Amino acid sequence: MKLLISLKNFSRSRDSIPRRLRPVEPGRRARSRRSRWLRRRRWAERQRRRPDLGWHAKRRNDGPGRRKQHQRSELWRHDGLRWLRGSQCVVRWDDDRRPHGSRRVRGEHLGGATSGGTAGSGGAGASSGGATSGGQSGTGATVGSGGDGGTTGSAGGESGSSTATTAKPVEVGGASRVTDDAASEGYSVGLTDTGQGAQVTGLPAASRLAIRYASVSVGTISVSVDDQTPVRVNVHSSGALTGSHLHAIIDLAIPAGATLTISLGASDVPVTVDRIVVGDGDLDLPPDIWNLQLLPVADGPYPADWRGLGEAYTVPEWWREAKLGAWAHWDPQSMPERGDWYSRKMYQEGDPVYSYHVTTFGHPSEYGYKNSCHDWAIDRWDPDALMDLYIEMGARFFMAMGVHHDNFDCWDSAYQPWNSVRVGPQVDIIGTWERIARERGLRFGIGFHNTPARTWGQFMPVRYTSDSQGSQAGVPYDALQTIRDGSGQWWEAMDPVDLYGPIHDASEPLLSPFANQFMWRVDDAINKYHPDVIYFDEHAGDSQVGLGANMGLGFLAPPLVANFDNESLQWQGGTPRSWSTSRAWVGPTTASRMTPSCCPSWSARWSGATRRSSSPRSAPTRSRPRPPSKTGTTWTDGGTWTPGASSSP
Repeated sequence: MKLLISLKNFSRSRDSIPRRLRPVEPGRRARSRRSRWLRRRRWAERQRRRPDLGWHAKRRNDGPGRRKQHQRSELWRHDGLRWLRGSQCVVRWDDDRRPHGSRRVRGEHLGGATSGGTAGSGGAGASSGGATSGGQSGTGATVGSGGDGGTTGSAGGESGSSTATTAKPVEVGGASRVTDDAASEGYSVGLTDTGQGAQVTGLPAASRLAIRYASVSVGTISVSVDDQTPVRVNVHSSGALTGSHLHAIIDLAIPAGATLTISLGASDVPVTVDRIVVGDGDLDLPPDIWNLQLLPVADGPYPADWRGLGEAYTVPEWWREAKLGAWAHWDPQSMPERGDWYSRKMYQEGDPVYSYHVTTFGHPSEYGYKNSCHDWAIDRWDPDALMDLYIEMGARFFMAMGVHHDNFDCWDSAYQPWNSVRVGPQVDIIGTWERIARERGLRFGIGFHNTPARTWGQFMPVRYTSDSQGSQAGVPYDALQTIRDGSGQWWEAMDPVDLYGPIHDASEPLLSPFANQFMWRVDDAINKYHPDVIYFDEHAGDSQVGLGANMGLGFLAPPLVANFDNESLQWQGGTPRSWSTSRAWVGPTTASRMTPSCCPSWSARWSGATRRSSSPRSAPTRSRPRPPSKTGTTWTDGGTWTPGASSSP
């Protein structure tokens, strides 16, 4: 019986067998490789012209020496938010990858530009200065601060500055004076125990406070005005309690004649306070990226919640019609030419990338990733020629990577001093891509890969370690250097913690100063370049694992998307033409594996979880889901199924 069933299964007509699996008939010549290539090209062209169904291709690198392949998978067309247009195609070339069949020239990559090899001056980065880190978030602080001696950058928040008042605090609660030649009047107020403070009275009315301090710890200090509840301010190490100072800036309403006290609470860390500055505007200080206020969502019709976004949004027409796009996946990690996770693997002892780095550049304690950023040369970058190539390929839109997991911004970032304008090539990469793409009539997009799960949870922690064996065992990598260590070097007045982050663990994987900083950096790029599409290399829910905890965009995604959509209406004349994507929304396999517990309020709406059924069932797991039904059921909060509900957004 089994034999008969097997014979029946294989007794199919020739037409029912896929063409690529049919045997060559006797007397018939097998098609040549060029013939097969031409057939595939004609098929792709037909699909490009079809409005209903297309193909999605993505480069995959199976490792050194293995054949690169195109993976094609059909995507279902749908007019709502559940699915991207089926005819989308984004071909991506990473740092060390190239189109199949093309010739690679060392230092030049079709997907982005040149790396410049291992040399290249790039020029010293402009002075910026450090900032604070660690501690609690939501302190009510805003932008502005930096290391002592840093030059004023493009601070966020209010532009310009008004009259600022500088004051020297006095000791209260048992605080002591600490001799410090680098401090005003030759001393600072030392706070070492709970209850000790530095106090200033008779202040003028102001809305912003800057504290010049020194510390060797990461944590918080407390600030209070008169008898109000103290506000926590994030601080981090300046390298020493004397001779090296940082600024912490917060938004704080100070009435005329008020008394301001800086003190240590039960969980605060020791600091020495030199002086304070109160006033309005930026106080003539560079941004303090570790004490930013919560990013406000721009006013508009799009609310900061998944259900409201799903009901209000419609996919832009330009995205429906764009069949092919090009993506330049390019940043300082292309300099060593060892992959797009170089800035992580170079700190992982035993990894082949680590061995290559030690052999080629030196030990990570001496030559760290910040040095790679400094030596990143782009002298052979020809963006005009590359854009012409993308257009010749048929690209309708262009995506540029704004920042990868390495945390280095490729534009003149207001909230990240480690960027391509101040360090390395000293060129606005994103601004250049945007101008050239617009000149050629292409839609322009920016990718943000510096999400908390990737950067805060995966890339930063490995940098705080050291070798476990060998001659450099126990020697900390360069991520533990402070602004004090840069004295007399090319990165003088720049703080490594702004690039590498402070030491942290799973105790605050998402509710961290970095998470809020990430939102402001995205908003900064949006307002400067008005992209048509933004991309996050991350799950829209908290399903990404980092630091041993579930992480992801989570609570950050709805306000990010709503803010982007509402702001786009302001510069596009009230017509929603922009689009935002996330890894969990785009991939036909990733989205279908989302579970109710991960993202209950949006997973059905945008992952294709709706089905033709009126009975409860578990989340679907098929790798290629069928198109959502307009008469099916809707997966509501909590993972239950509601019969008869409309699936249309």
